[in-house]
Amino acid sequence: MPDNLLTVLAQAYTGRVSRRQDAFLRWTLALSWTAFCLLLMLLPDEGTIVNALSLAAGGGDLTDALGHVFLFGVLTLLWYAALLGRESKTPAMRQRDLWVAVGVGWLVSTASEVGQAFVPGRGMALLDLVANIFGPAVVLLWLRRRVGR
Repeated sequence: MPDNLLTVLAQAYTGRVSRRQDAFLRWTLALSWTAFCLLLMLLPDEGTIVNALSLAAGGGDLTDALGHVFLFGVLTLLWYAALLGRESKTPAMRQRDLWVAVGVGWLVSTASEVGQAFVPGRGMALLDLVANIFGPAVVLLWLRRRVGR
């Protein structure tokens, strides 16, 4: 394990990381972003960072929905990067990794939206659920062109 995440990030930027460090970095980013998304989605609304972020972005339903698209689109990209790794894979293996990443994005986003029904000051919203599903779908469409069919 690397001693310092910042050192590994700097080495990754310059391309001087081992396979093990690269895998550690990819999985750390994917899992950390997943935890961040779940935290944002499952915190109570009033008086938390969720409320502050929502107000900073305009506080409307549309800006909140765009935030959901961003959160779960990035989550899907990070999971794809973690699953893909650095080694060369066949197109079928890359395609499988893409679908697994999209599945994780859809599962986490849907579960977090359903979980909001049990959080004080939060609730499920159809627009948010659609936005949650749309984020990974956009990534799927974008990466399918890059990965190949």
